[in-house]
Amino acid sequence: MDNNISQENIVNLIKNIQIIVGDIHKAGCLAVDLNELNILVDYTWEQPFFIDVDSFQTSHFPATAIMESIIDRKANGNWTTKKTFGMV
Repeated sequence: MDNNISQENIVNLIKNIQIIVGDIHKAGCLAVDLNELNILVDYTWEQPFFIDVDSFQTSHFPATAIMESIIDRKANGNWTTKKTFGMV
């Protein structure tokens, strides 16, 4: 229990991250560069805040950044298709 972070805090944080990512996708956005450096956490250790959202992509706005260590070189910058956004 380092830093007074409990297993319950961690479970709730992960659930909240999943909810937010689901909401992002429902809004027609794709979080291309979602990684541990792009999420801040509040004092409760349960509320995530997403930063560096220039790495999010919509059907009209391409992602402009992605962390080198997670890039998929086979994607060639095509992180999604119109079908993913329900536009086909």
